[in-house]
Amino acid sequence: MSQADATTERREHTRFTCDPPLLASFISHEGSVSAHVDDLSPAGAKLRVPYSNQRMPFLVQGEFDYTFHTKDGASQCRGRTAWVQRVEGDFVWGIEFTNLDQRPDDPLRMAVGRLDSQTQAM
Repeated sequence: MSQADATTERREHTRFTCDPPLLASFISHEGSVSAHVDDLSPAGAKLRVPYSNQRMPFLVQGEFDYTFHTKDGASQCRGRTAWVQRVEGDFVWGIEFTNLDQRPDDPLRMAVGRLDSQTQAM
């Protein structure tokens, strides 16, 4: 694979920065984990555990039930880990939603829509 291929954006959905970040949580065999949601799209999210000293190898190839906490309430969905990395001491990973609620009043779907509207207004 050439270097150009490795850096080419392959996502088909626009990502929207969450400022301030939303919160998400999930339970693994390691216990409960809380994370910041740095960005969202209709297909997935980028999550971050700031300054994490813990190792999270269970995330690699993991699929978990996440709860996203938005200003409109909590929303639950299943997410599959797409990638994992360490960034300046933070533990960062991307998830692909595997069963995002399709109802228009779902709090997570509403958060994505609101971020999309704010981006288009700029």
